[in-house]
Amino acid sequence: MHVHFARGFYMAAVALAAVALAALGVAYADPADDSLRIYAVNIVQDPPQSWTGYGVYLGKGLIITAAHVVGRAARTNPSVRISGLDLPARAIKEGSFERVDLTLLSIDEQRLPIHLRMRRMPICEKPPWPGEPVIVAVPEDTARSRIMPPQLLPPDMRMRFSTVIRDPGYSMLEVNACSAS
Repeated sequence: MHVHFARGFYMAAVALAAVALAALGVAYADPADDSLRIYAVNIVQDPPQSWTGYGVYLGKGLIITAAHVVGRAARTNPSVRISGLDLPARAIKEGSFERVDLTLLSIDEQRLPIHLRMRRMPICEKPPWPGEPVIVAVPEDTARSRIMPPQLLPPDMRMRFSTVIRDPGYSMLEVNACSAS
């Protein structure tokens, strides 16, 4: 996999999770956090699974999610649930859980409401740092968390993930993990 792909996905994966809150530095949810939920999407496989995956709408019809949420797109026929719509998605770039656990999906932007077509989620310009406050957003809710230091990961996982967030209760640890490759 190209370094640019891994780095770009690295930055995009933390785009939603690594919204810097250093000035606030608090652990409770803030009503303003809910404004980020518009970027949070559900990823659904066909046939449907017993669980629903999450992703981040980046704008221009692009969604980033964990590769293990999509699986092999040719077999799972993923769709994206956003703003009350179920839209078919196609994989632009597929990672794998074993390598870079990120996949970039594309949906037809023209089918989105205008308020979403105008949105863009900026990609982080710097890697996250341990202890950095973040907001985790899923369509249903938001929660405050922090970037965990890699030393808290099991030794076999430290090589795969340079940073992860503490799971605030959404089982999103892998979704927001940043690949070290």
